[in-house]
Amino acid sequence: MITQLVSGLTMLGFSERIAQAYVMLAQKGEISAREIGEGFSLTRSTAHDVMMALVQHGLARQKMDGKAKTFVLESPTVIREKLAEKKQECELRVERFDRLLPSLQALSAIGGGVSSAVKYVEGEIAVRQLIEEFARIPGNVLCLQQSADWRCGTGEGDAEKRIRTMIVGKKTIRIGESLDTVRTIPASVLNISGNIHVCGDRVLLVASDAAIEIRSVCMASTVQAALELAWCAAGKVEEWMK
Repeated sequence: MITQLVSGLTMLGFSERIAQAYVMLAQKGEISAREIGEGFSLTRSTAHDVMMALVQHGLARQKMDGKAKTFVLESPTVIREKLAEKKQECELRVERFDRLLPSLQALSAIGGGVSSAVKYVEGEIAVRQLIEEFARIPGNVLCLQQSADWRCGTGEGDAEKRIRTMIVGKKTIRIGESLDTVRTIPASVLNISGNIHVCGDRVLLVASDAAIEIRSVCMASTVQAALELAWCAAGKVEEWMK
């Protein structure tokens, strides 16, 4: 019976040493650290620490009789009360997770079965580092941005990278490098807050001092298609304005 009780308590999360001490305490109702030490070949200091662990968890209380200190058993129902508290806490965590689950499922579906990753950063330095990493991705860039003041560079060692940029505004703006093509598109046709860039299997979204990069073939293909349509619309607007 003693072995079964110890085993059962360890399955509930007790360490074996604390479970043994608790069962011995339950047998006697009141016990000293010295008796625990002698019963399990522990030093008095270690035995005292074990009994204090029971006190801290509300399973025992200290009793002083002059200089002698003993430990008295609290009702075993305390264990059930603590398990009920943990059950309630676990249920609350499950509820919180259930609220997150739809977003997590949607995020995992972005990749269309292919592993996807999302990187979010804040702060000017972190944003700039993410932009520089994005610029080194192989392939051409298609982007939509709200001004000509900011752009994603070609990255070192990739002089042949072609960047097509759509800028929301009224004037035709040229950016110096020969492989860059720029089109403007009126805000009345398409307006954004921040900058959207797509290259390869990555989508980069930048707004003020925060940025998010999504690595997903499905997402990148969808954004690429949408921006290609916007690119064509920007070209038609420019032809009409000439």
